[in-house]
Amino acid sequence: MRLFPAGGEHRVNDRAPLDYLKRETLVQAAMHALTLTNTVGKYTVIARVHGGGLTGQSGALRMAIARALVREDESLRGLLGREGLLTRDARMKERKKYGQPGGAQALPVQQALALPRHHHAPNRSARVPAGTHA
Repeated sequence: MRLFPAGGEHRVNDRAPLDYLKRETLVQAAMHALTLTNTVGKYTVIARVHGGGLTGQSGALRMAIARALVREDESLRGLLGREGLLTRDARMKERKKYGQPGGAQALPVQQALALPRHHHAPNRSARVPAGTHA
């Protein structure tokens, strides 16, 4: 993502932001840092995004713009930080577990019930009364 000091037309993957992100709400979310700091006309955003979905890309763009603004003007850190624009979303995809189809997925109940259960060794003290010998 590049932030140019001249006010001009923003581009996301060589297209207009609305053309690429498809929804006005996603464009507003992505450009929120510029709107919040009243710097919409001062900077031009040229960005390349890939992976995830459009919502994730919009969120990534939002953070990238906020970080770039802070690099440009450190005094904006407090304002952008209070709005949560400098906080990374730490959620990650859960890892796949062995014997399971995917990360957070589990087997269907019927299939899980059909699996053999682990048998524990019987409690010997319960079978032989105390004080007697077998």
